[in-house]
Parts: sequence; C-alpha cells; structure tokens
Amino acid sequence: MGSVQYPTIPVGPCRGLIEDRTNGADPDVGAVVEIRGSGDPFSMARVGDASDAVADLRTDRGAKRRDSIEGAAAIVLYEAVENLPAIALNDPGFWRYLALGYTGFWDFAAWRHQEQLGSKGFRKYVDAQRPRECVVTRMYLRVRALHGDGDADREYRELAAAVETDAVDFWRSHILRVRTGRAPAVARAFARMQRDHALPTKSVREFSKIVNRIHANVVTAIYDDEEADSFILDLREEFDRERGEE
Repeated sequence: MGSVQYPTIPVGPCRGLIEDRTNGADPDVGAVVEIRGSGDPFSMARVGDASDAVADLRTDRGAKRRDSIEGAAAIVLYEAVENLPAIALNDPGFWRYLALGYTGFWDFAAWRHQEQLGSKGFRKYVDAQRPRECVVTRMYLRVRALHGDGDADREYRELAAAVETDAVDFWRSHILRVRTGRAPAVARAFARMQRDHALPTKSVREFSKIVNRIHANVVTAIYDDEEADSFILDLREEFDRERGEE
C-alpha cells in the first residue's frame, strides 16, 4: 500500500482519556485526534469490525484462559491492519488511537489486566509507549513475528493462540524481545514445540537463552520451516538430555 492518512492520538491527552474510560465515560476522542501521513485516508472500517469481534471473543469465551483468548484476538487485529504502510504501524500514536478510541480494544485491555485497572501501572497497556507491553501492539507483533512476509500460509493463525500457559511471557520475553522475533520460521517452530511439548516456565527461559545465543552466530532469519523445525527440535533433544529427560 502507498501513502495514506491515518488517525493518531498524541501521548499528552492519554492520562485524561484513560481516566475517562476507567470511570466508564465515553470520551470525546475526536477532539484530540491528529491525522498524519499523506494521500487518501485509510479506511478504518475493518478496524472497527475487528474491535467488535475482539469484544465478542471476550464475551463468548469468558471461561477460557485469558492467554488463549488474546491469541485469537491477536489474529483478528493483525488481519485488520496488516496492509497499512510501515509509517503507520511504527507510529505509537496510531496504536493509542486503537487502544483508546475503540471500546472493544479498550474493554479487552481492561479485562486482560483487570487487576491493575485504575492504577498508574495500567497505562502501559494502552499508551503504546512500550510496544511489547501495550495490549494492541503486542498482539500485532505476536502475529507479525509468526507471519513474517507472508511465507507462513495460514498456519500463523493457529500458532498465535497455540501457547496457552504463560503465553504473554512466552511471546514477550522469548520471541519479541530477542532475535527469534525477527526469524519467522524459528518463531513458528518454537511455538510448535511449546504447543506440542511444553517446557515449564523456568525451563523455557533457559531454552530461550540457548536459542538466542545461536542467533548471534547463525543467520536463522533465512531458515524455512523444515530447517527451523530441525534446528529447534535438535536443540530440544540436547536440552532434555542435559537435564536427564531422555
């Protein structure tokens, strides 16, 4: 897609908008929106539909793990914005507009981190200052890490929600914060491994450190899925042997 105009919210008004939303008010988001970019306006219709769909996911699956529901919501959000140009996707103001301007996304973040709602610590989940913490940005980045440049066919849809235990920590700490997040086939292989033969939290941290050290010396970003699966499974076999779990 070429140049487009897109809506943003500056960081300044965030505190007031967050307070209004927390108190159940429907803030006048339009009063603080800034339009950036050039060309034709980007149609936000799919984003609005995605917000509604995310709200339905939260309602329909309330009894399931929040981590699993976030994975399903991540796919919905990703497919609504994936065709935006990089200038918009790299703009925190655009993500603030989604997080604070759409009730479905706001309600999802508030539900996802309900224990911190109303506290200063909740802001990071909606102000897009820390992309791996903000709910809408981390959902997008999760699927982007799996999808790469579109070389994953549709499997990324399944894998985004495949890790159900400590999923936020898995994606944030072991995929997005390290080089694995820039090697889509390896990210997919790691997710498959954790789906099919999950390591406990402490062990997956140790395993992730090994994977990340190898990234420093091997160009894993060019691996295809077969090579990545072999890479991850070989490391896992060695890891299990060293822990005496053959």
